[in-house]
Amino acid sequence: MTTPNLFNFATSELSQDAFLCWLLSWADSKYAQKNKMLHQVATHLIARIYQDAASPMPSVLSVNVKTQYKNMDILCLVNDDTVIMIEDKVGTVEHSDQIRRYRAILEKDFPNHKLIFVYLQTGDQSHYKAVTKHGYIVIHRKDLLTILESPDGRDAQKTNNIIEDYALFLRKHEDRVNSYQHLPLDQWSSSSWIGFYKRLQNELRLGNWGYVPNQSGGFMCFYWSGCHKTDEHEVYLQLEEEVLCFKIGVTEGNESKFSHFRTLWHKKIVAEGLRLGLSVVKPTRFGSGYTMTVATLKDYRVTSQDGTIDIDKTCDVLRQARELLLGCQL
Repeated sequence: MTTPNLFNFATSELSQDAFLCWLLSWADSKYAQKNKMLHQVATHLIARIYQDAASPMPSVLSVNVKTQYKNMDILCLVNDDTVIMIEDKVGTVEHSDQIRRYRAILEKDFPNHKLIFVYLQTGDQSHYKAVTKHGYIVIHRKDLLTILESPDGRDAQKTNNIIEDYALFLRKHEDRVNSYQHLPLDQWSSSSWIGFYKRLQNELRLGNWGYVPNQSGGFMCFYWSGCHKTDEHEVYLQLEEEVLCFKIGVTEGNESKFSHFRTLWHKKIVAEGLRLGLSVVKPTRFGSGYTMTVATLKDYRVTSQDGTIDIDKTCDVLRQARELLLGCQL
């Protein structure tokens, strides 16, 4: 029988800030004998941060944690000589140039300290290019779970309900995202699609994903370009959940060519699909705008005998679709 979980109610970034500050505080040496397991887990987290920052881990004597220092989520002062700044996310992404600004502020305010910048994301986002560009290390949900579900982490959970609730909360989130691996295709949730798209990024080594809102309630999409691009338009591939779409994006100033580009690329893609043996068809309806679907390939997902996704064969279909588009001549 499951019991109420604190973090099912405390779902905001501020709640996660509070948990992380609480846990990091346990790394201070004065708490080593108060609760050895919590102290160990907190120390493991700090050690992981130092490791990812390619910095030698010191003997941790003191840890002083502050929140909202000049609007930063978490500031952790270790041994009075190292500042670990943590930008904490639960699914949202960086904004308003905050990553660069926070780094500049700390470089000015702590000129004689070692600085480590951490971007901690327990939700999911498509990429971390802007984050790593500014010298931040990224701690993912899976990284936290590795610590919380280690032998020390499980022992700590037995001694404290807060860390137990947090570990269970993260585990449920991770399991929802990985549900695409074992659920029948018609039972996928938005979390399943996120997990699937993340897997595609890893297997195909390309693409981005995100949520597209519309009047029907929106959908999760996965898109990748790099096939054909001119000053007037671009042709790219986009998965709109169950449907693979061949799309064109027309640049501003070329509105009079909407119909021309749509017809041109529909014919090219269908013809190339016939040549390669891919059943590319006309979309349910042709739109007219800066972004248009000109052809679709339905049932691109290949299933295993048990009705679950066959990742390898599905990726083969997607590689064929990209080859199809690359094979079309401008």
